Amino acid sequence: MQYAFLDVPMLCHDCCQRPEFNIFEFDYILTTQKTSNLKVPIHSDHLQLLFKMVTNDPVDPGPFLLKATARTVVVGASGFNCEPLVQRVVAATAAQGQREVFQRNGLECLLSICASRKGASLCMHVGALSALQQLLINAEMHPLLSSLVKRILTALPDADWSNDARSAASNWVPICAEWLAVENSDCKRNAKDIFALLCDRSILDSDAALVFQWLKGMMDRLDTTEEVIPAVEQAKYLFSAGEPIPTVEALAMGIGADGGGSLELHCAGQVDHSALDRLTGKLVVTSTSVESNALLFVRMGGMILLDVLARRASQDWQLRYCIARAVGNIALEEMCRDTIDEKWVKRLKGWAARDEVPVRYACRRALLNLEASGEDPRYLDGIFPVAGDHTNSAYDIVFVHGLRGEAFRTWTSRGKVFWPVQWVGKDFPSARIITVGFGADLLLWGGGFARSLQEQGELLRYKLALAQVGSGGRKVVFVTHSMGGLLVKQILGFDGSDSVVGHRFLPSVKGVAFLATPHLGSWLASVPAAVRSLAKTSRVVEDLSSSSPYLTVLNQQMRDAYSNCAFECLSIAEGMRTQLRHSSIKLSLTIVPPEASDPGFGVFFIEPSVDHINIPKPDTRGHPVYKALEPFIRKCLTEEQPKGLLDLTDLLDVEG
Repeated sequence: MQYAFLDVPMLCHDCCQRPEFNIFEFDYILTTQKTSNLKVPIHSDHLQLLFKMVTNDPVDPGPFLLKATARTVVVGASGFNCEPLVQRVVAATAAQGQREVFQRNGLECLLSICASRKGASLCMHVGALSALQQLLINAEMHPLLSSLVKRILTALPDADWSNDARSAASNWVPICAEWLAVENSDCKRNAKDIFALLCDRSILDSDAALVFQWLKGMMDRLDTTEEVIPAVEQAKYLFSAGEPIPTVEALAMGIGADGGGSLELHCAGQVDHSALDRLTGKLVVTSTSVESNALLFVRMGGMILLDVLARRASQDWQLRYCIARAVGNIALEEMCRDTIDEKWVKRLKGWAARDEVPVRYACRRALLNLEASGEDPRYLDGIFPVAGDHTNSAYDIVFVHGLRGEAFRTWTSRGKVFWPVQWVGKDFPSARIITVGFGADLLLWGGGFARSLQEQGELLRYKLALAQVGSGGRKVVFVTHSMGGLLVKQILGFDGSDSVVGHRFLPSVKGVAFLATPHLGSWLASVPAAVRSLAKTSRVVEDLSSSSPYLTVLNQQMRDAYSNCAFECLSIAEGMRTQLRHSSIKLSLTIVPPEASDPGFGVFFIEPSVDHINIPKPDTRGHPVYKALEPFIRKCLTEEQPKGLLDLTDLLDVEG
């Protein structure tokens, strides 16, 4: 016969048979302090009696019995079947309408039961995790509840992680995500530990929606103002039933795509996990791009989340690109660098050595930020140093894309040559080469400008200043495409403002190359306002009117600076119509006509062999665009004081 010994004044089998013996007396017996050296065994009959009292006694057992129950179950006779007792405690604790004192004692009871692996396994087996979700309506119970969930999942042996157990555990992901956003430090710590455990058990590796819910919980505590996260509306559908993913603002506020109700990611059929992963990656990048967010993101388990995404990204380079960018953002915060351990450094170096071009240079940026100290440059999100470094470079060559462009795709030829590195980097080995990236879609739902052209220019000016472009006596040349040329004018302070940063850049700038830049506006602004409103065009479209005083000021002030021989300019216009296709619709358009591409100063010519999209994508070194750019950059960087206009004939005759 098995016994469990307790220090009690007196306990015998006969007393338990007395009709007047009740839960109050039993509670007293189990909780009385030592008064003698007498050790009296508890027989399994006592446990049977306890179970009978829990199930049949009409007196509310909350304040008295539940704590004693846990102790009795843990030390009870091994031959006693505890499962019905645990089921009763779980059901009673989670029952609707119970008083808080009852619930609290019940949770403490279950915590005691889970002190052993056997107890944790038993609680999982009887469905404790599912039943206890009813307690979520009482916020006061959350610290104890989160401790209990963590205890059950932590103590559960590997052999007990069945499919049912995994499903029950995954149901707590959105709840733990909410706990990350509450003020209670115990809830936050427990939620972070639960996520770490679920990652170790690979619970999250197969479900993109759970990872997305996790991030959503974090975003409730991060800075999500319009200046931080652009108004991006998703055009594609990620569910087979046609449910759109909510806007970023909706995600930040926790509402659905239709503007009401809570966000439910499993309500519309089969999830497109790949697309949802990319959206999650995009939101991680945008959230961590704010300097004040990085530390909070890490404290809420952000590096664990990124590790889950990295494991899911083995076949998705676009997701790896987002992950590398996010790590690069986090590395800017010195207090977060310890969380980017050797495993992450090895992962980043591996991606940088053999991955796609965007991933490669996003990793390079992350590693440079991680190693930075003292007065070293800080590369904020969207600033990618792709060749050279600030310590031994004599020049800075900066590439800035335009509408619908990207930091890498814009400058990659149809033959997949990323020519800023493969050609310019080799032709100018003493240069540090930087590509700039930013949200630049024409429509808001595609990731377009939530800021105006002027606001975006101010932001890029700040980022380039932190990257120390032009510092240390380095000469600077900008190569721009389309709208990027207008942003560079803004960066250099040609907007009529008195920006100290802009004027600090200007003395270092020796040349600006404009590829199909709409110096004098674009026909895009002539689209009727009603159509623009319906299509939700980005704010920058409003700045493109041919009568815009903003563009007039930009161009006039740059003309004046050029007249003073401050720098050189080269403008190349598209000579072919751009072929656009959308579904069955085909259009042939001149995006920026030659008259809008000519600023009225510097070297200007029309290249008849290129359209708007392909003008920054020369196929070979002998292409007319690169044949003009290479000698232009060389003249700007090698002459101490450029004098007057460059010779167009010389430009076009030089072999690349």
